[in-house]
Amino acid sequence: MFLVAIMFTAWKWGFFPAFFATVLSAIIIDYWLIPPFDSFAVSPADLGTLLIFGLIGTAMAYFIDRQEQERHQAVTFQRQLQRLHELSKGLLGEEEFEVLLQRVLTSVLELPKADKGTLQLYEPTTKMLHMVAQVGFNEEFLRQFQRLPLDFATCGAAYQRQQRRMS
Repeated sequence: MFLVAIMFTAWKWGFFPAFFATVLSAIIIDYWLIPPFDSFAVSPADLGTLLIFGLIGTAMAYFIDRQEQERHQAVTFQRQLQRLHELSKGLLGEEEFEVLLQRVLTSVLELPKADKGTLQLYEPTTKMLHMVAQVGFNEEFLRQFQRLPLDFATCGAAYQRQQRRMS
């Protein structure tokens, strides 16, 4: 009965409340279920039994808590994948390239809940990055960064190295 209560506590409220329930259960077991009753007199064998109970209860609480955390992460990831699928399905019918790029950028910014973003394409003839879509920037920013040399910013450096992140 006590282990079921610890398992439920870990599942519902996490590790620390379940650890507290384990300690409280050990005290209750010692006081009411180990002779002499209604006292805290414990023999070494009884202390060993309580210690094993505490270890089992703590381990159960920890593993149940970890399992719940992993389950919550999996559910969140599944929701993100479903949303990505919905966003990508909405792009299939778009015929205009500029509108498609703007919708791609808007979709990409929605997943991490970002406020701003740009989408740049490389122009091989001028060797410059050209901003083709943006969300959240003002006109001054757009004027200054409409066209950028390839070696100007991190976007150009990432393009030159063919990697997303700088090492």
